Amino acid sequence: MKLVAIVLLGWITQALPAQRRAIRAVRTDTPPVLDGSHPRVGRSAPDVQLADDRRMGELLRAGQGVLLGLDTGDSLGPIIERWQRSVTCVMSTARDTLGLGAVLVRPDGIVAWACDAGGDTSGLEPSLERWFGSLR
Repeated sequence: MKLVAIVLLGWITQALPAQRRAIRAVRTDTPPVLDGSHPRVGRSAPDVQLADDRRMGELLRAGQGVLLGLDTGDSLGPIIERWQRSVTCVMSTARDTLGLGAVLVRPDGIVAWACDAGGDTSGLEPSLERWFGSLR
């Protein structure tokens, strides 16, 4: 039994440095390139409940990105018209907007772009092109 313990201990002590090297090789110190400086960008999409009781999770089930406009005035209208074939576009009110005006969510549920209520939507189209390709 002691021999087995000694062999296992030797194997573990040899494997640990190799595992550490592998983890270092995979780990990246550079964060992924994300558009915008909004604090929600790069995080999981908030599960807001819309006025019609749908939630973000339901909108993402189609396997497409989601552009959700909550409080941006009329600035999203032309953008939605151009992108509605590539991205699920929804204009709605929510029970709690969390201060968001609009949010673009990748199919994996990560926020690609966001703006606060009444905020500037100028960075939205470059984000749409970055994550969903250019319009044809």
